[in-house]
Amino acid sequence: MRYQLRECLIPPYHLPHFGIMKNVFDQEEIDRIRFYEKILNFEKARTLSDIQNQNVEDEGKYRTSDIASMMIDQNTQWLWDKIGHISAKANYDLFLYDINAIEDLNYLIYHGSENGKYVPHRDSQLHGYRRYDRKISGILMLSDPSEYKGGELLIDLQATDSREKWKKAELEKGDVVFFDSCFTHCVEPVTEGKRQVIVFWLHGKNKL
Repeated sequence: MRYQLRECLIPPYHLPHFGIMKNVFDQEEIDRIRFYEKILNFEKARTLSDIQNQNVEDEGKYRTSDIASMMIDQNTQWLWDKIGHISAKANYDLFLYDINAIEDLNYLIYHGSENGKYVPHRDSQLHGYRRYDRKISGILMLSDPSEYKGGELLIDLQATDSREKWKKAELEKGDVVFFDSCFTHCVEPVTEGKRQVIVFWLHGKNKL
């Protein structure tokens, strides 16, 4: 007796778990987003370790930037809707993960005057278990490359300790990059100008 296999969604090739969508947001949309910078409440970004341990001495050692959360409301609904739409497409094309939520959008500013940076890290949980976790990381570039120097986004796609082999994600204003949240990545120090981005994470259920 033959057992008929149920059709299921199977990738036709090895999914890269990394990709850049070009020119997703136009200049008018970027200007609209950057206007929020005037009304958002920014604070110094901290790592999870800093928050849990209330470690004041290490603030700025691993992460140097200003951060503000962009909650969903009548003014940001359009942005959430668009990010939700492109995230669904990115997940289908690059990941095929079981995604059920988007974490609050974070507006980040890296200042050249402060050598704004974020040392190598992962966005997903490194130790222990939790039912839901970050599965996909997304970054929307708000700045033109001419507005700052440094600030390269480097992603370890091959699980190598050699920084020279990490992928340099070259982003223009309006581009969005997606990558697996378990990939180690970093933002190199910004030496001049100001680098502005929207960062968000897609959450999914972990399997035991």
